[in-house]
Amino acid sequence: MGLTLTDFIQVSVLVIGLLVITPILIHDMGGWAAIRAQLPDDRFYLYPHSTDWASWFHYARDWLVIGLGNLAGQDLMQRTLSSRNESVAQNSAYLSALLYLTVGLIPVFLGIAATLVFPNLEDPDMVMMKLGQTYLPPLGMAIFLGALVSALMSSADSALLAPASVIGNDLAVYFTDDLTEAKKLFICRLSVPILGIFSLYLALSKNTIYSLMVDSWSVLLATLFVPLTAGIWWSRANHMGALSSMIVGGISWQVFRWITPDLPADLIAVPFALVALGIVSLVTSSSHPPKALQDLSGNALTYDNRLGLIRPTSKQP
Repeated sequence: MGLTLTDFIQVSVLVIGLLVITPILIHDMGGWAAIRAQLPDDRFYLYPHSTDWASWFHYARDWLVIGLGNLAGQDLMQRTLSSRNESVAQNSAYLSALLYLTVGLIPVFLGIAATLVFPNLEDPDMVMMKLGQTYLPPLGMAIFLGALVSALMSSADSALLAPASVIGNDLAVYFTDDLTEAKKLFICRLSVPILGIFSLYLALSKNTIYSLMVDSWSVLLATLFVPLTAGIWWSRANHMGALSSMIVGGISWQVFRWITPDLPADLIAVPFALVALGIVSLVTSSSHPPKALQDLSGNALTYDNRLGLIRPTSKQP
C-alpha cells in the first residue's frame, strides 16, 4: 500500500508537469497548426496504411504485448491486491484503461513535437528531462525531474524485489522442504544483487529504454499470460499445465525470434503455450487435480461475473 501511494504522488506530479509543458510548447512553436504542418502524416496514423499482412500482424502485436503481457506484471498485481475491496480494484482497472488512452497520449505528443524542438538530440531517452529543463521554471523543473527519477527508482526496486521474492518463497521450495523463514529471507536478499547485476547487463546491452520495455512485456506475454488467464477462466487448468505452458511459451518465443526475425515471436508463441496448457492439464488431471480459486478465508470462488462489471461489494476490514 505504501508503495502504491508513493507511486500515485509521483505520477500525479509527472502528469501536472506534462499538462504544464504541453500548452507552453504549443505556444512556443506557434500553435498546433504550425506543429502539424511540419510533421509527416504517418506520425499520426493510428493503424497501418498498408495491405501487407505482416504490418497488421505487427500492429496487433504492439497493442497486445502491453495490453495482454502486462496483465501478469507484478506491479499490476501489487496494486490490485492492495485495493480496499473488489469494487476499487475493478473500477481502478477500467479507469486506468481510460487514462492510458487519454493522459497517456500527452507524452506521445510531446515526443513527436520534440523531434522539431530538439532535432539533434543525441539521446532520445532524455527527451522528457530536456523538455522539463526547457519549458519549466527552475523550481518546477526540480520537482518534475525529481518525481521522474524517483518513479524510475521505485519501478527499479520493485522489479528487483519481485523476482527475488519469487526465488526465495516459490522456487527454492522445489529443491528443499526444510526452508525456514530466515533461510527464505536470506535467499531473497542474496537474489537481489545477483538480479541487479543481470539487469545491469541487459540494460547496457540494449540501445533504448523502449526496447527493454518491449522485451520485458514479451517475456510476460509468451510465458505468463496464458497460464494466468487460464487459472482465472478455466476451472480444469492445473499447475502442471501452467508449468508446461510457461516452458513451451518461453522456448517457442526464443525459437521464433531466430527462425522468423521479421515477425513478432512473442505473439506467435502464445498459441503454442495455449496448446501446451490444454493438453498437459487434461492429461495430468487425475494425478494433479486442478485447485479451485479461493478467497482469503479459503472459500472457493465461483466463475460467475468474471468480467467484474462494476458491481458494489461489501467492504473488507
